[in-house]
Amino acid sequence: SQGQCLIDRLPEGHYHTKATASGYLLNESQDGIVQMGSLTPLVVSLNPAASVDFEISDTLLQDVSGNYILVDCRITETDTQRVLQNKNLYTTSDRHTYGMRLTGQGDWASHNPIALPEGHYTIAYTVHSMTIKDKSQAGPSKKLAQGETTVTCLQNQTTTISIFE
Repeated sequence: SQGQCLIDRLPEGHYHTKATASGYLLNESQDGIVQMGSLTPLVVSLNPAASVDFEISDTLLQDVSGNYILVDCRITETDTQRVLQNKNLYTTSDRHTYGMRLTGQGDWASHNPIALPEGHYTIAYTVHSMTIKDKSQAGPSKKLAQGETTVTCLQNQTTTISIFE
């Protein structure tokens, strides 16, 4: 699929754009110089991602004390031991996060899976439960589990990590 954005009356200057979408990796444009009265294309191509999803056991879910589960991950390339950076539109971090929230019906609704390039990874994770109110954490979090696993992620496929304790 394709998308376009046209920004009118942009002040002259050097611009750099970033784009992402669910199921795709973040990518950036080359720098572009915007001049008055001209159209300056800044092309960003998105590459399909491999996805990592988490499944939390029913036993572990019984220990949840809030309405939200956060899985905090440090992802390392297995072959090189290089920490995979989590790049989004605003920041870069060596931590990747995955969240699940409790719906009003008592079911868990998951957020977007973690998007990664295809590869072999070691994923160290810590699982916390907490209460989220008005998009902010209310009170302390409770550590539910931690562990480490090795996975192979393939483009356009989802790898599910099951967490039992």
